[in-house]
Amino acid sequence: MLAIVALLGGMVYGWHWLDPAIGILGSVLVARWAWGLIHDTARVLLDREMDHPLVDQVRRELLTNAA
Repeated sequence: MLAIVALLGGMVYGWHWLDPAIGILGSVLVARWAWGLIHDTARVLLDREMDHPLVDQVRRELLTNAA
């Protein structure tokens, strides 16, 4: 949608700089979204976001079976 606004602004008002500016703005927004997605996904994939009761239960089971 921003690209359409930029193209219309360039066509109607002669603002030829608007299309590249909107492109840069869009790439920054996508990069911020991607960084947040990578950050949240890394926690899950690396098991950093486990429930503490579950971790405690697993530890108890391992200690009980190891002895």
